[in-house]
Amino acid sequence: MARKRQVPPLLLKFRTIPGQYFTLYGYSVGVIVIFRCLRRGAARVAKEGKTLSEKRSSAKISFTEKALAWWNGYDIRVKKEYKRVKRQGRVLTAREKRAARLEVLNDLWGEGYSSPGERQYIMELLKPFGLNASMSVADVGSGLGGAARVMAEEFGVWVNAMEADATLAERGMDLSRRAGLGRKAPIKSFDPVSHQFKKGSFDCVFSKEMLYSYKGRNLLMAGFFNSLKPQGQALFTDFVLSGNKDEDASQVVESWNNNEPHDCDLWRVGEYVESMTKNGMDVRITEDISEKYIDLVQGRWAEFAEHMENKQIPEHMGEIILKEVEMWAERVRLLKGGEIRLYRFFGLRF
Repeated sequence: MARKRQVPPLLLKFRTIPGQYFTLYGYSVGVIVIFRCLRRGAARVAKEGKTLSEKRSSAKISFTEKALAWWNGYDIRVKKEYKRVKRQGRVLTAREKRAARLEVLNDLWGEGYSSPGERQYIMELLKPFGLNASMSVADVGSGLGGAARVMAEEFGVWVNAMEADATLAERGMDLSRRAGLGRKAPIKSFDPVSHQFKKGSFDCVFSKEMLYSYKGRNLLMAGFFNSLKPQGQALFTDFVLSGNKDEDASQVVESWNNNEPHDCDLWRVGEYVESMTKNGMDVRITEDISEKYIDLVQGRWAEFAEHMENKQIPEHMGEIILKEVEMWAERVRLLKGGEIRLYRFFGLRF
């Protein structure tokens, strides 16, 4: 028999009941798709009359079956296994992995978006700008450019969208061209650390859940604000630590970073306000939008599950979905628990 291992509390939260959505830290989130596919894999094993142990010893157990066993508490080394993503007997290249993740993001967050928030959400978020066709906007950390295209289509503004991930930028530019917005909402790759923002270039600068991921953000934010024209406007959303700066948040940051693509240096609200003020901004809005964001995330996972429910998920896609599940599970847990919040900041250039 396969050895039954001790299941961490996190995994217990992911247990599923056939026909129902699983519970993410006690909150209903519809990302059942991967688990339903895993159950189908287990059914195939049972039909063949082989136990997981027998298949393990014969080295024929698939990734799908290993993932099923792992989620149900058996030590089948799935964590190491799914780091070697396979398609048709070969390891995917880094580029193929990035392309596969784009497929998942597209299905999860909507066509042309790489993070939570589609057209209506973006328009509500941007209301303080009072956008019109005479304005120019810098979208810093644009992802696939969903927000940039919304601004161009809905308000007629010219958007200069910048994205650090070259794969996202390339795909985003393709989407803008297809939408006839190759000139009005181009998506370009940039280096947040070395990029030189042209002083006084834009009426508005916008960023959505991007700044938190850069440890050297002081220089980035200085360029961000200095690129504004006189009386220009800055609006951004970011994840922040709760509480005051004297509180020890090291454990919260460690928990957050465990499932992030790279380590982040989370700030508190006061630190952002201080940075804005030092860079010539009159801070007008500091708003906690966490609850709306949590509802948005949970809703999209539910739709994703419904969309994927009857699809056969290739093993390489299963690995990517599992990683997204783990990351968003921890994000939602910390947001729900209040240790991390999502804030909207808005200010005017002096």
